[in-house]
Amino acid sequence: MKNSKNLLIVSILTLSFLATGAQGMEDKTGLKDLSPDLLKEIGKDMHPDDLARLSGLARRFKNVHLPMAKVQKLSYEQWENRVKKYFDRSEGQNLNLEKCPVVVDSTVINDIVSLLGLRRVGAGGEIAQVNYITLSGDKLKEVPAEVFKFRDLKAIDLSETGLTKIPENIRRLEFLEYFFCGGNKLDSFPEEILACKSLTTIDLGENKIKSFPWDKLEELPNLKYLYVADNPLLARFTRKELSQKKNELFDRDNDGLYLLTSLEEGELLMKLRHIPYVD
Repeated sequence: MKNSKNLLIVSILTLSFLATGAQGMEDKTGLKDLSPDLLKEIGKDMHPDDLARLSGLARRFKNVHLPMAKVQKLSYEQWENRVKKYFDRSEGQNLNLEKCPVVVDSTVINDIVSLLGLRRVGAGGEIAQVNYITLSGDKLKEVPAEVFKFRDLKAIDLSETGLTKIPENIRRLEFLEYFFCGGNKLDSFPEEILACKSLTTIDLGENKIKSFPWDKLEELPNLKYLYVADNPLLARFTRKELSQKKNELFDRDNDGLYLLTSLEEGELLMKLRHIPYVD
């Protein structure tokens, strides 16, 4: 029943997007042909219950049920209990550290590792099996070094954490496919992620990025979606130049790279975050 409910929400959101957001897009990007099948393909490695958890849609679609958005002040103990609940719900693959009541550092990460009974392996104390971590909305001075010991991460959400830079340690995440870092204070493209060759999706929307190393994107052979809306770099382009840049990137290989430069283009693709769903 829950799956049916969430798939219905996805269908409604997709149809709404097609009706309102896809008009006027460049034909060559193919985004006007966005369909539930394409959305399913984008999220094929994600839990079915999470396809409806689209970050940012609470502002636009008021009827979307986002339990996490309603969570206000929690004690640290309550927060730990919630983390465990979400972790158990995802059968130990997803670690939701969103909205921690204290600054998240390596000590907090170690507390959670102990709480969940996660097993460390190797001399470096690496942690296997966890595929997704979200720190969205947390208070971070920097990304805790312990985060990069989750060696099997496929997705990481660092959105709205106030980050100004990305640590070089992110290079250790060789299986990383989804990198969400929107709503921060990055003033340049985080070239550290160029070492993550499995990346298919990058969200850098709502940052302070003024320039972009377009040529270096070739170092990410699997990159499919790049979301850069609400960055100063876009002010350097006329509408025609931006269209040409989109077509240029799309034509770079047979698979194509979708450059997404507006909320309408990116809402369903780049803001898809895999946050465990719990009633």
